[in-house]
Amino acid sequence: MAPSRNEQKYGALPRDVTPSLFLEDTSFILGPKPEKLTSPRTADVGGKPIPSGNLLFGIPATEIQRIREVSRQIDPNADFSRIGSWGILVLCCGATAGQGRRWKSKIASDLNHPITEAYFAALLGKLDADHIAILFSRRIKSWALSGTCGQEADRSVLRIMPDADEKTQSHTRFYLALAILLNSYGLDSGSPSNDEESQIWAWASLTGTGWDELFFAAGLLLSSDQEFRRERLVSVLRALSHIRQGDIQKLLDRYSPMTNSKP
Repeated sequence: MAPSRNEQKYGALPRDVTPSLFLEDTSFILGPKPEKLTSPRTADVGGKPIPSGNLLFGIPATEIQRIREVSRQIDPNADFSRIGSWGILVLCCGATAGQGRRWKSKIASDLNHPITEAYFAALLGKLDADHIAILFSRRIKSWALSGTCGQEADRSVLRIMPDADEKTQSHTRFYLALAILLNSYGLDSGSPSNDEESQIWAWASLTGTGWDELFFAAGLLLSSDQEFRRERLVSVLRALSHIRQGDIQKLLDRYSPMTNSKP
């Protein structure tokens, strides 16, 4: 089989690129269920503390902390200082919250910047935080729809769920392809490949929650995108919640417009 475009760019993907929740277990999941964390984290890998107050698009810092705790149930070794598959949960939380009117209004208000602000930012060769979020959401959509890691995802799906129905396999394949690509960018060799990505990476490294904020914001911006179709990713996370018997379902329900999506 010919190497995929991702393999051509990075070489053969090492084992640790594959998301920990989808490795070799024929039943769907490999490894024991991680123990639930009993104490909150004020800082994570990289040593930068989680800031207080509201973050990008008015995202409460407390929500980033909440999502991180649940992310640890999926991947105990998630490195929040790097882009990676852990961000899919954050992305889906944002995409679910983005279905509510309060968040839609908040985004519309935040993106309504004076022309002069964007003009002077352009003169300095910089983009403000909201524009970085827009760039990242476009990048996420492009990665998700590119099929770059499709071959790796296909092999994993056929191995771990050969008898699943077509829809389940399709959604899992979509999830895995994006997860593998995100993890490949999280490696030392996965550095930005163009100026746009360099700006995104630089902004994300400024604080201890840069990537969390961008993933949540990207979810908000893609929440109603008919091509992206967030429900494909959400369905895999809901299935994972059922298998792990963790808090993923509760977290997603928290952001549902039917419960509490107040920014």
